[in-house]
Amino acid sequence: PFACDASPNVISECGPSLKSSVIIDYRLNGIYLDNRLAPTKGFDYSINAELAGPPGDVGFAKVSKFISCHVPLNFLDMSLHASLAAGMVRPIEFSGACKNTVSISDRFFVGGPLQLRGFEPAGVGPRADEGVGAPGGDSLGGELFYTSTIAASMPFPVAKIKDSGARLMGFANFGTLTGWGVPLKCIAEGTRASVGIGFVCPTPLGRVEATYAAPIKYGPRDKREAAQFGFGFIFG
Repeated sequence: PFACDASPNVISECGPSLKSSVIIDYRLNGIYLDNRLAPTKGFDYSINAELAGPPGDVGFAKVSKFISCHVPLNFLDMSLHASLAAGMVRPIEFSGACKNTVSISDRFFVGGPLQLRGFEPAGVGPRADEGVGAPGGDSLGGELFYTSTIAASMPFPVAKIKDSGARLMGFANFGTLTGWGVPLKCIAEGTRASVGIGFVCPTPLGRVEATYAAPIKYGPRDKREAAQFGFGFIFG
């Protein structure tokens, strides 16, 4: 009943499809961090690889990686943080048994809390024609992406909140999402950037953060969102 709300790009992928894939996932799960949800020292790493092919009509190879590093400073219990995530997906036809494109559901999406703050979830990257589907055009995902965070944090100044591990942070985010065939120079020039401040607190259920970010470099069709609330399990 809501088919008319979607762009032709999305509607064209409706219908039956069979996907068979093998996934390999390796994670340190924060074993080298002093606090997995609000780290102040240590490093973390993960890699995910997926291969899809017959039986089925979906074929691709997909890899994504994440790494973060956290260094404490001998000043106001501050810490410096840096993280980098990147991924790529490439279609594989398997001699014509599979489609020669990667479906929207198997592509990457970039934007939102704990990833590219200052932008809405799936707020950057390729979109359908403006005015079709969602306002600004449906997000179509991409085949290549990277996101990066550089941040500094310090304990929350109120003792009762500080004891929970809560911290204040200032950050800068960078990232982009695109497809194959785009020159490296264009990928670099298409990098989005934002700066902001925020509050992060580890809880029994996961990492909670509230941030306010100002995009300082963005595309004309990007969806921006300054104030955000996020929940997750890693520093992004």
